[in-house]
Formats: sequence, C-alpha cells, structure tokens
Amino acid sequence: MHTMSSYHPLSAPGRHGTLRLLAISLLVMTGCGRGTPLNADRFLLPYIDGTVSGELIEALAPLQRLPGTPDFDTALDLILDRLEAGGFAIVDEPPDGPPLTGVSGGYAFVLRDSLPYEIINPISARLEVTGPDGFTAADYDETPMVLAGNSRATPAGGLTTRMINLGNGTFDEEYEGVDVAGAIVYGRQQLADIYRNAVLERGAAGVVSASAPSWQDTDSHPDLVSWSVVGREGFGFKVSIATALRLEQAMERGGGGTEVRATVLTQPLEGRYLRTLVAEIPGCEPLLERVALVASFSGPAPGAGDVSGAAALVEAALAINTAIREGKLESPRRGIVFVWGATMMGTDSWARHHPTVVDELHSATVVHLLAGRQEAEPSRLLLEGVPDPASVWTRPPDEHTPWGAAILPYWPFEGHYLSLLTAEVAMRITGGDRGRPFATHPYEGGADHDELLEQLIPAQRLWSFPDPLYRSSLDSPGHVERGLVTAGAGVAAVTAYEIALADLAAARKLITLVYNRARERMEILIDLARDNLQVDDEGVPTAGDRFLEQEILNAWKIWYLEALETIRAHILPGEILKIDSSISVTMRTLSEEWDERMQSIGLVPLPLPQRLLPNVEF
Repeated sequence: MHTMSSYHPLSAPGRHGTLRLLAISLLVMTGCGRGTPLNADRFLLPYIDGTVSGELIEALAPLQRLPGTPDFDTALDLILDRLEAGGFAIVDEPPDGPPLTGVSGGYAFVLRDSLPYEIINPISARLEVTGPDGFTAADYDETPMVLAGNSRATPAGGLTTRMINLGNGTFDEEYEGVDVAGAIVYGRQQLADIYRNAVLERGAAGVVSASAPSWQDTDSHPDLVSWSVVGREGFGFKVSIATALRLEQAMERGGGGTEVRATVLTQPLEGRYLRTLVAEIPGCEPLLERVALVASFSGPAPGAGDVSGAAALVEAALAINTAIREGKLESPRRGIVFVWGATMMGTDSWARHHPTVVDELHSATVVHLLAGRQEAEPSRLLLEGVPDPASVWTRPPDEHTPWGAAILPYWPFEGHYLSLLTAEVAMRITGGDRGRPFATHPYEGGADHDELLEQLIPAQRLWSFPDPLYRSSLDSPGHVERGLVTAGAGVAAVTAYEIALADLAAARKLITLVYNRARERMEILIDLARDNLQVDDEGVPTAGDRFLEQEILNAWKIWYLEALETIRAHILPGEILKIDSSISVTMRTLSEEWDERMQSIGLVPLPLPQRLLPNVEF
C-alpha cells in the first residue's frame, strides 16, 4: 500500500516494489542546483500574462469536445501545437518508468486508447411547434447546447408527434392513463430523470426540459440553456425558461399537449480512439517521484469553463519550461508531468499506460473551471484541499461550495503538506494589493483528483465555483475573467515547481508553515468545542457530545502530525537526516500542546497511531 506520510530513512518502497537506494540517489546529482526556496513566483509570474491561455480559450470553446469525436481531437491537437511552439519536443510515447534522456527541455506525447462504445457525434437538431401559431423552440445551429448529449437521430425528414406536458415528468402517477409511446414528454424536473421514466420505461420518442442546477441563476438569465445527457435511446432537448413558458402555453391551449416536429441528425462513429496528451519537464534526479498537474478539456460547445483550466495549464507548462531554458530557474530535481484529456478518462488512461509513474507520484493538482463570474469584483480562486477531517465533519470556518459534499473515495486519508503549501502560494499571488479573493474548502470530488485519490495519491483541485454560466449556452469566452485564469496558472506553476525543486531550505520553512497552520486550527477547534460543550469555569463540559468533540480534535491532531511527517519526502533521501530531528521535535511539541489544550476543556487525548509514535514519543 502506498503510504502518503511515511518515509523510511533507508528506502522508500512504492506499490510496485521500487527500491530507491540512498547510495544511488547521492550519485545522481549532476545538473541540480541548490534551489530557490519558496519564492519561485518572482521568476515564473512574468511568464504568465494570460496571452497563451486567452488564445486557447477562444480557439477551444466553440468546439464540441465530447470524448472520441473529431472536435475533441482537434482541441487536443491545438494544445499539442501550442506546446511544440513553446519549446516542448514532440516524441513517441516513452516507456513507463524514468524520464526520457537525450531530449533538451520538456517533451510531449499522445496516448491512444480504443473506446469500447459507440461515439455519437452531434450534427444538427431542431424542435418546432407546428400549426398557425407555431415557432421554433430549439435550433442546434443557433444554440448547440439545446441537444442533449448521446441523442439518437430521428427518421429522415424528422418526427412529427405530440408533445405532452406531464408537469414534473418523474412521478408514476403522472403517467397513469397517459400513453406516451412515440410521443415527446415535457417536464420541469431534470432531463435525465424524465428520460428514464418516459423513454426507457414507457417508450417515448424523446424528452424536453428547461431544468438547470440551482447554482445556474436562471432568474437572472431566462435565456440560458443548460446542457444535459441522455442514454443510448431516443433524444433529448433542453430549452431556456423563456422558451419553456411558450411551450407550456402552447400545450395548455392544446389541452395538455401540442403537435411538434423534432429533427435530430447525429452521426454514430465507430473505431474512434480516446487520445490523452502528456507532457513532462524531466527532473535531474530521475529516481525521485514526479509531481503532476492535470486538466481536462472535454465538454459541449460552447464551453469556456471546461477549457479554462486546460488553457491555464498550457500557460503554466510553457512558463516553467521557458524559465528553465532561459536560465531564470534551475532544472527541478523532480519531474513535472502535465496531463490534458477527457474528464476522469484522461487520468485513467495515463494510469493504465504508465502505472509506475502514476503509482509513485509525489502529489497532483487538478486545474479546473477557472471561468469566473465576470462581475465587478474579481472572481474568487478556490482550493479544494486534499481530504482532511473537515471532509467528514464540516464546521466553521470550513464550508462547501454549491457543488456539494461528496463521499470520500478512501478514508482515512493521511495528512499531507500539499494543500497547506498551495494555500501559502495562492495567498502570495492573490493577496495583498492584488485583491483577488482566495479560499480553501473541504473535498467535494467530481474531477480527476478522484481518480488519483482512489490510488492513495495526495491530490487537490484549483478552481472557481459557482459559475452560473458553466456548461450553458452562455458559457462563452467573453464570460471568462482572464485574471482568474492567470492566477490559477500561476498558483499551479509555482506550487508544482517548488515541490519539484525538492529544496532543503524550503523543507525547513514547510515545517514552520505546517506547525503554524496546525496551531491556528487547534485554537479554532478548541473554541468550538468549548462552546458546544458549554465548558464551565473549572474546565468541565456540562452539555453536548464530549466523545464527538474528542474524536474531531484527535483526528485533526493526527492529520497535522502526518502532514509534518510528509515533509521528509519533500527532499532528497540523502538530506533527510538534516531535518529529521527538526520534524520530530516539531511533531512532539505540537502533540503535547494539542493534548494540553484538549485537557484544559475536559477532553481526553486518544493514543496516537503506532506509525507516529517513533517521531512523537521520547
């Protein structure tokens, strides 16, 4: 099992049994400098001005980037061309394992996987209310978002049938006495739910809905069309709230339904491949595990939100590569890997092609949804940190975004310094007189970090949410706040480079950083517990659930102790002894202070896990 926080002083076995010997590591030192601890932003940010990402967002957003379609391949090729123009060598897929040698600077390659299912490529679609008072309710040529993903084609010339208003369209009683076979069912609930009831269970030809997630502010945007997906039978149309009102009026005049003509043209594609783009800036210590930056670009058109993170990652990759090539930054000791692909599927492809590389990653950051709100104030940059106790017990000041909490892919996750360092970098880049809001929040899932967390790799997400126009007909390049994209690119680039540099002085600063953040968290938790337990002047709890408060406080203590321990894996194995005692003393001090604060309000510290005892006990 891959252990996030432990690092043996003599060897570090990965899940494939790789043995990294100190003697070898100490010999592979050529090309590595001493590093510039925790200030890479001074050298990287001048290379990140939004030009590259802005151009890519404009080019990628209009494409229907559904996995396996020609437009998806076009988008990948545009990213690949930009990497090549920026100094990355294009190579054939290298073998799993150490980085390529003999290539000057960064390099990029494309992975290819067979797709086991048929790809449905959308071409055109139209929904019309017929008769003298008819109108066009949906036209793919004008608004591609109106056609639900996976929709099947209608017969040549279209399908003329009755559209029936069933209210919600999701309750069995709504269908009693109503024959919907061959008809189109309209409802107010989520399209996928109506589709299951109407098409899959009762033989309807298709479904129509104006549904949208609660965070998509349809009151402010009545013309917004929110994208949806259906299964492999029939078809689905999405319409705006304004259009839905016209449809409901037409059906009311028709006694609960109206005649419509649906014309859907889609192209089934067989023999298509899923392509994933991987680039690497090789580290000069080939035995060290890599650090990864991942972004997806799949999605419907228009789709500026889905491509904003991928565009930011291109700019980050070019900035690091160029700064190293021009001598502004030293070659990192760890390799930095960049991945672009279909959501979830790209990361999964990379893991299958290069299992050793992925298995032995140091950490990963997913760069995702940096579109923003385009309001008067700068959009807020968010960091969804590695899983921690707030992912289970969410208490102030932690709070979830409207995306919502999710079940952890694995628990307990051991603590890690990754998100604490990233937050520190983000505050340097966004704070001060720059004035961009920044916040962290507990794990929520739904992006490529899920795939990595399931393999016990410390992984987090940089993003901005909610974005009311995300995956809607209004999600255009003009909606993107470019300053947010460059901020995300800067945070991703600086954090990855500082981890890849594996600098000893930076590791010493990390010890202080983790300890200070732990103390801050401890005081917040103690104050909350004191209030919840109504602790009296003698320090005795008089109400509340004492066992719950003990469990939460102990879980956080262990998490921060483990985060301190992971700093041993920040540097070269041969340098561990130079900070080993500092980490142990800090862990011991934090544990004692934490226990004293718990006891001051009548709570009992629980025994530490066996793996932490050698570094905490005398």
